[in-house]
Amino acid sequence: SSATYAINNSATINLTGSWGLQISGGVTVNAGTNTAFNVACDWSNYGTFNPGTSSTVTFNGSTADTTQTVNNGSSSFYNVIISNTGTGTAKVQLTYALDVNGAFRLQAGKFECNTKNQNYAGNFQLDSGTTYTKGGTLTFDGTGNLTDSTASKQDLGIVAVSTGTRTMTTAVTMTG
Repeated sequence: SSATYAINNSATINLTGSWGLQISGGVTVNAGTNTAFNVACDWSNYGTFNPGTSSTVTFNGSTADTTQTVNNGSSSFYNVIISNTGTGTAKVQLTYALDVNGAFRLQAGKFECNTKNQNYAGNFQLDSGTTYTKGGTLTFDGTGNLTDSTASKQDLGIVAVSTGTRTMTTAVTMTG
């Protein structure tokens, strides 16, 4: 069956616990402008997620030794913040390619790309004390700054700039 759900502009959605978010096949979720999703669990999308302009999804799990998975299917996000404060082996891990049409910020914790391709149209920021584990091809398909504030610069892996200009505000490492 199919269904469409609309989320109001400037709404805040807090998803906690072990349930996770699952958008089933045939279901469409339309996020409003400036909608904030705070996700402390897994994100699984088998339907359609339409991000509202300037909407932000923050993956903010805090459980030790837990992997928080992200699968947005063929849908995109607008802004994404990774702020996982879990200790030990805790991390946020991609299980499907990632497309971010706005900014990406690794604010806290570990982000593992798990061989998955990623596309970023806005700013790409790695904060001090974070760990970014490269995956498939990292494509910058818009304009914005690339900032790596970590002590030993992260290896971004294979990087492509398909459109626009990317300004690197710090030294970065890119390997093939």
